[in-house]
Formats: sequence, structure tokens, C-alpha cells
Amino acid sequence: MEKEIYTQVDVDLALARVAAGEKKAAVARTSADRRL
Repeated sequence: MEKEIYTQVDVDLALARVAAGEKKAAVARTSADRRL
């Protein structure tokens, strides 16, 4: 089986997804803190 080759675009998209997930988690944490 061919080894997968990741292009720069694939890497950028993956990093963007991770960053978006972290931002969403941070926002959720912040609003939870505000509710207390």
C-alpha cells in the first residue's frame, strides 16, 4: 500500500481544524466560568 503523502494544504487544514476546536473549547470554558 502506498504511503500517504500529506500536502501543505492538508497540513494547513488539519491545523486549522485543531485551532478551531481549541478555540471552541476555550469559549465554552469561559462561558461556563461566567455562569458561576
